[in-house]
Amino acid sequence: MIVVFSGLRDLAPESRSAIVFAVGEEIVKLPAELRFGGALGCDHAALAAAIQYRHSLGDTRLTVVVPFMVGEQPVSTREQIREAHRVVEMRLERSKAAYLRRNDTMLAGDRWYELLPATKLVAFTDGRETGGTAYTIRKARELGIETKIVAVRALDAT
Repeated sequence: MIVVFSGLRDLAPESRSAIVFAVGEEIVKLPAELRFGGALGCDHAALAAAIQYRHSLGDTRLTVVVPFMVGEQPVSTREQIREAHRVVEMRLERSKAAYLRRNDTMLAGDRWYELLPATKLVAFTDGRETGGTAYTIRKARELGIETKIVAVRALDAT
């Protein structure tokens, strides 16, 4: 099983516990690989949770896929990214579309990057129907990938 984690960048701090719990639920199933996007917000929180659970990972590999290079990621995420077993730097041109392409690659896999297709998406969302997380949920369903939705709050949520 290969599980992809994806979600909002503007994560409210009180939602971090939902992410830690969701990551823990997946780790106990001992998947072959957990994939993360390396961005701020939910990506960062999910990777941090997986690193916390490192003692329970067994043979599960942590893979971070970044659309550019690690050095171009937010400074606060770089240290955690480097703790992953594998980092894929896609080296795309900087654009909004690059993030969507990164998510497509995390889901569908890519022979160039030696990534197998995912079997599950765990999406952290506040329910908005637009944006990268909504896009990724739709894409996973189009590809027939099992999708689990975890409700979180955005920073600007009231």
